[in-house]
Amino acid sequence: MILFIGEFVRGAIILSLLPLYGLDYWVVGVAVTAHYTTDTVSKLGVGYLVDRFSSRLMVTSGLTLAIVSICLMYYFPIPWLIIVASALLGLGISPVWIACLAMVKDSQRATQMGFLYTLWLAGMGGGPVVINFFLRFGHALSFAILTALLGLGLLFSMRIRRVDSRNLRVIPIRRQFLMLVQKVRRMRLLLPGMILQTLGASMLLPVLPDFATLEIGLDPSQISFLLMAGGICAILALIPMGRLSDRFGKQPFLVIGFCMLGVALLFLAKTETIEFALLWAVVLGIAYSTMLPAWNALLSYYVPENQEGVGWGLLNTVEGIGIALGPSIGGALGSLYAVALPIEIAAFIFLFIGLFYLLVPIDRITMTKRRA
Repeated sequence: MILFIGEFVRGAIILSLLPLYGLDYWVVGVAVTAHYTTDTVSKLGVGYLVDRFSSRLMVTSGLTLAIVSICLMYYFPIPWLIIVASALLGLGISPVWIACLAMVKDSQRATQMGFLYTLWLAGMGGGPVVINFFLRFGHALSFAILTALLGLGLLFSMRIRRVDSRNLRVIPIRRQFLMLVQKVRRMRLLLPGMILQTLGASMLLPVLPDFATLEIGLDPSQISFLLMAGGICAILALIPMGRLSDRFGKQPFLVIGFCMLGVALLFLAKTETIEFALLWAVVLGIAYSTMLPAWNALLSYYVPENQEGVGWGLLNTVEGIGIALGPSIGGALGSLYAVALPIEIAAFIFLFIGLFYLLVPIDRITMTKRRA
């Protein structure tokens, strides 16, 4: 519930309130960049603190910081403070993800990953849709609703089960870092996918709205409909796909999911009608749900025991490299060449990842490393 609330608020702020808050485009762009930068960079440090102290303390502190950030946005709508507040929001929500990932059980990795990402998609997608309705009545009501939701999450965080630190093996941070470096070396075959998939996905962010408007001729309501269709299909399929990958193995779902993403994006880049755009939006949603639980379950095998927070923080930081680079690359390609070019390049990136892992025995390597 806390994860859903955090992602709901994040989606409402980043995808709806900030762009419609009467700010210059550069302020919104820098604020969004600051948000995801702090969210990504802080995960490693937050992971260490989650392991060193407790999920309850870190989640409670993070949600308190998120409430402060929203108050800053509303009461002090000054450009530089908006940017600072957006960065603080990313820092505040970061511990929720790490705490959830650290609780994933070994026997149901893909299933539980699918459940977590279902909540993530529902929150990120539902936040902008719901808050757009309340924006008709003014910004004050919208900010009040989001603040109240974070307050509810803060109450929920008080019920997070305490873990007795005396039962945990405390390892010096220097030794933890060396152990994690060894883990990264062992998982080097997964590193291309970690960086390239987030790079390809984030390349789409600056160009997809203009592509839908200029190339397909969709209006904003039709774009929202397509996004909802793809998102609903992804949400409905995430948990079943997670269970199937737990039963039949991760690698087939990884290969199929990445290849489906690539093929769907290639056809989407050539689409000129809303009917075919809807079809490929649905395929993209299903492809995403096919790949995601299996992928994160594979990553979880490389998280050191009793260092789950640090381990997930490191993995999320590595994946964040692609998120940091993708939007600027996609925007530059769309401006200099054609709006469809970043979509086509992203498609080839996903196809490359899928074919790469078709040739690499991921499941066998993962289980070998896990026993080691």
